[in-house]
Amino acid sequence: MFTIIHNRKMEHKPRHFLKSRFRKDWEEVTKQEWIEVERECGFRPKMSSDDPRYMDTYATAGFTSGFVSGTITHDGSKPESGL
Repeated sequence: MFTIIHNRKMEHKPRHFLKSRFRKDWEEVTKQEWIEVERECGFRPKMSSDDPRYMDTYATAGFTSGFVSGTITHDGSKPESGL
């Protein structure tokens, strides 16, 4: 079941996390670092790579590719270890 919340002010900034398959814990990184890894894993936003927003636009809300996973939290939390 999903609850839709309208007109709710976001109190937390997005937090970006990466985790290697060989590590137990998530590592918090900058938005730019997260997007760079997302691109290296083959995920691309639906825009031309010539677009100036290309390296500032998410392609996914989270991903897993090979040995790396990425996730974004919007509630100020950190993902649970071992996921």
